[in-house]
Parts: sequence; structure tokens; C-alpha cells
Amino acid sequence: RSGLPIHGVDFSGGKETEAGNPKLWVASWVSERADSTVQLKRGTDIRLKRRDLPGLVRARGGIWVMDFPFGVALGTARALGLPDNDWNAWLQWASTNQTNVYEPTERRDLARALTASRGVPWSARRQVDEEHQTTWFPLFEQLYRQTLLGAREVLEPLAREQSVAVVPFDRPRPNTPLVSEGFPGWTLRRRLGHEGVGYKGDTARHREERDFILRALVSAGLPVGDAELTRAIDDSEGDAVDALVLLLAAWETSTITAEAWAQQRQQAEAAGLLAEGWFFA
Repeated sequence: RSGLPIHGVDFSGGKETEAGNPKLWVASWVSERADSTVQLKRGTDIRLKRRDLPGLVRARGGIWVMDFPFGVALGTARALGLPDNDWNAWLQWASTNQTNVYEPTERRDLARALTASRGVPWSARRQVDEEHQTTWFPLFEQLYRQTLLGAREVLEPLAREQSVAVVPFDRPRPNTPLVSEGFPGWTLRRRLGHEGVGYKGDTARHREERDFILRALVSAGLPVGDAELTRAIDDSEGDAVDALVLLLAAWETSTITAEAWAQQRQQAEAAGLLAEGWFFA
């Protein structure tokens, strides 16, 4: 689909300031348009916070891939008292305030207590995590803030307004922005044949790995300019690289038909796994 805006978002559950989220990165490209090159922005470049993402999705349209879990494992959801296949119930649970100030740790701790009381393994992984070899389960110590804040500040507003198709829960619709989950490590392995390890750090070896990945993205067809390449290589935390890898995932996601999404949704629903979520790219 030539000329379609695509976007890769390296999401962050970290601390935000009035200047934006310093660990939130957005890579964008109008796919396959000859005069379009990749734009790479850090949250603090454009005063972007998590809560601004729904408006950005609606305003820019196209395909968006974000790297936080869109759901939790079926066993975990059942332990939380959520009905099978009810993704909106998960969003509401994740978004609930128990105190005046929303704190993801409170929600995480409650989830851990409920799973323990019902004999559900705390580290339960989703089917998509097992099949795509993601690194952690959704409520893992290094991921739970992204999972819970992503549900509360990004997915719940989009689901409530129904102006965006969040797959596989929603069916893709013509002229409607589409949002999908992604995982950089999966795209690196599947699309680029790279293990995706060793590129986050400040040694010369880490820098070489970032350079290797970025050159592979360019070879795959992403028109990343020299300034963006340099910036991504210089980002020792690897977040800029992840945003660009997710942009490649968004490009591939843009080729997936509505029929393929519908089939995946039907299979997940039949297995009781729809609320876990799924992603192709």
C-alpha cells in the first residue's frame, strides 16, 4: 500500500517530565513514497508523553506498532476475575484507580496476590509470547509498568472512542488507523535473521551491533538518513534502534490483509485467547 503512513513506537513506562518522555521514541515513514524518508523523534523532541499517543495515532493515521504487551495470559486474566476473550475487561482492570494517584505497582501487586491465591503461576506467558519468543511475561518486574500504563494511557482511550482499530481485538477498517503490538527481538530474528542481542550498551561492541542492525534495516528498504542513523547509533540504550525495527514491523504489518487478521481473531477467540492479544510482524 504505497503512500501509507507507518510508525514504530518504542514505548516507555518510565518517568515523564513537562518536556516529554525521554525514553519514548517514534519512527515514522510514508511507506514507499519516493520523496519520503524516515523521521525519528524522541519524546523530548516533541514534548510527547504516553497520554499523547492516542491523539497522535488519530491525527497521523496509518499503521502503528508499539512494543508493550496488549494483554495478559489467560490464566492470569481468569485469576483477576476477567471473562475469557474480554479484552475491554482487562483494560478496565488495568486502568482502575485504587488510590487518588494511579500507581502501576499497586495493580501489579494486586495481580500477584490474586494469582497466588488461585494457584496460577505468576510468570504465566501468553501464547504469542511462547510462539514469538518474547523476553518476559507481561507483568514481569522490568515490563509491568509498560503493560499497565500502555493499557491505561494508550489502549483504553483508543478502545473507548472506537476511532482506531486495535488488532486483533478490532477488525481492520478502511481509512481507519490500525494499532498492533510488536516485539523488536522477533522482527530482528524473523525479518533480518539477527539474534538482536548485545546492541544495548556503551561499549564499542554494542555500537558495532547497532550499526549492523541499522545497515540491515536500510538494506531491507527503510530510507533512514545519515542523521537518523547517527542518532540511533549514538543512543546507547538502544531505544532508537528498537523504534526503527518496529517501523520495519509496521511496514510488514501494512501488508497483512483484513482477512488474515479476521482469521487470527477467530482462532484466538475459539481458543479463549482473544484477550491475550496477537501480532504477526
